[in-house]
Amino acid sequence: MKTLLKKYKWHFIVSLTCVILGEALFLKLAWWQYHRMLEKQSLAHQIEQSLAQPAVILPAIQHNDDFQPVEVTGSLAYDRAVLLDNQPNQQGQIGMRLFVPLFYDVDEEIVVDMGWLPRSYDDDYLAKVITDAPEVADVSGVLMPFKDVSGWLQGPMHGVNDQIVTLPTFDSVPLRDDVLRNTHYLQATSLVVDGVQPELNKFDYGEKHKEYYLTWLTFAAVLLGMYGYLIYRKIEQK
Repeated sequence: MKTLLKKYKWHFIVSLTCVILGEALFLKLAWWQYHRMLEKQSLAHQIEQSLAQPAVILPAIQHNDDFQPVEVTGSLAYDRAVLLDNQPNQQGQIGMRLFVPLFYDVDEEIVVDMGWLPRSYDDDYLAKVITDAPEVADVSGVLMPFKDVSGWLQGPMHGVNDQIVTLPTFDSVPLRDDVLRNTHYLQATSLVVDGVQPELNKFDYGEKHKEYYLTWLTFAAVLLGMYGYLIYRKIEQK
C-alpha cells in the first residue's frame, strides 16, 4: 500500500481532491434542494390552513392576506379583459386563464381570475368567450399575490396579440388612471363565465425538489463508490 501511494502520489492527491470537491458540490446541492422542498411543503400547509378560514366579504376586509377566501359583488369590465397564456389545469392540459377587472366600489377594483379555458390564438377568441358573460356577478374565490418580476426576467408582457399576456403581474391587466386596484387578484372558485372553468392553481408540495434532492444524493453516492472501487482495483493489481 505504501509503495502504491508513493508511486501514484500525485495522481492520488489530484483524484482525491477532485472527489472531495465533487462530493462537497453534490451534497451542497442536495442540502439546498432539501430545504427548498421543506419550504414548499410549509407554504402548501399554510395555504391549506388559509383556505380553511371562513370567507370575508370584500371590501369589508381590513387587510389583504395571501390565500384568504373572499366573496365580492361587482360589475365586470370586459373591455379590459385579457387571457393569461400557457396555464395548466388540474389535469395537466395547457390552456389559458381569463382575467377581468371587477368594480366592487365606485373607484376600486380587483382583478378576477375567472378560470381555465382551452388555448386559442384567434383574434376574436376573447370576444367569443365573453359574448354572453354577465355584467354584474357574485364571485367567490381566494386572494392571490401578483407575480413580482422586473427587468429582463419579466420578458415580453404580451403574447401573439394585446389580448394575451404572459405573466399575472399587477400591470398585466390594463389599469385606468382614475381607479384604485387591489394589491392582490382574486382566483375565482365559483362559475361566472360559461365555458371558463374556475379552479385554484395546483399546489406545489415540493415533489420536484424531492426528486432533485435524491438525485444529487445518488450522484454523491455513485462518485464515492466509483472512487472506492478504483482504489480497490489499484490495490488488487499490486
